[in-house]
Amino acid sequence: MSDKTDFIGMDTETHLYFLRHGQTDNNKEGRMQGRVDIPLNAAGRAQAQAAAKMLAGVRFDAVYASPLGRAVETAALVAGISPRQVKEEPRAIEIDFGIWDNRLHKELEKETKEFDILWDAPERYVPPKGAEALPAVLARVQDMLQDLGNRHPGGNVLVATHGGVQQAVLTLVEKRPLHNFWDDFLGNCGCVEVGTKDGSMRVISVLRPEMPR
Repeated sequence: MSDKTDFIGMDTETHLYFLRHGQTDNNKEGRMQGRVDIPLNAAGRAQAQAAAKMLAGVRFDAVYASPLGRAVETAALVAGISPRQVKEEPRAIEIDFGIWDNRLHKELEKETKEFDILWDAPERYVPPKGAEALPAVLARVQDMLQDLGNRHPGGNVLVATHGGVQQAVLTLVEKRPLHNFWDDFLGNCGCVEVGTKDGSMRVISVLRPEMPR
């Protein structure tokens, strides 16, 4: 992770909390999820409740989510608000995997070498039909980071999002090469806290909810 040395004038630093959604049945079954709009399952709702406890000390000035239901529901549960009060943030939507969406990982591993390239050598990844290229993902996430930082100076902002977008955040803020896009992948309801001020960004913390045993 990057150097977490404090910025000067911390009171004006914006804190963006990029929270991955809770578990869905697709996650449990090992399916590519992408833009498939599937709700949280019971485990996912429990994870969101655990994330709410993890972030209980943070007063959020704004709550955003990807347009997909699993992210909206996670944001509402964590922030303790109605889903209708969650602001839609289209740039936080998951990577579009095109014709791979809703397919089992184990099936795709057998069908195409490109699936392994996505995870093992993302700099060489060629998206399947209808899918989104990783540079395009990075561009929209970069725009979101800058926009939300400017829109909420000195505030705390929750963004319920997806694993691919979370990895784009880490890649951009820590200036990682594309080859390392999937490094430090977080589980469901893992959270990356980013501080941004005057165009500079840093990873403040990486949080994982503690689940009851």
